[in-house]
Amino acid sequence: MPETYIRPVCLDDVDNLMTWVNDAGIVGNFADFNKVRTREDEQLWLERIVSSKNDYVFAIENECHDYVGQISVHQIYWPSQKGRLALVIGNKQEQGKGHAKRALRLLLPKALNELGLFKLWANYFATNERMRHLLASVGFKIEGYLRKEYVLPGGERRDMELVALCKDEWAQCQLKQM
Repeated sequence: MPETYIRPVCLDDVDNLMTWVNDAGIVGNFADFNKVRTREDEQLWLERIVSSKNDYVFAIENECHDYVGQISVHQIYWPSQKGRLALVIGNKQEQGKGHAKRALRLLLPKALNELGLFKLWANYFATNERMRHLLASVGFKIEGYLRKEYVLPGGERRDMELVALCKDEWAQCQLKQM
């Protein structure tokens, strides 16, 4: 079985990002990727993220420590101890090898224990079966269905699902797996 590692992103990751940020086959399930992104756009984004206290972004690497994608907690609202989960496997050759699930299992203790968050939430297009299955497999529960929530550039509206995982529920899942 391949190994998976996560590490904080750094400014040098800009070329890694550029391999997938404009690939419709990768970002087609992302609500916020509706324009071409330049290297400068991504460099500015990395500069903001690296210094942020409300966003924690990790590069996902394979057993050879090659970049395969990212997993992150964004929009942390510290008074409520919650943040938004995001995940992408941008290297198409590494998709389907279990990196997303292993990266998620590496991120959860960092987010819920080390950062001290109580709740992680995510939303995704209701048609994104892979994300639904992945998040359910580690304990995320559906909290809502957002009808016609997102408007695509051509005007088509898409439904989204909202899911979340609370620290106490995650702890119970961990006990069951022992």
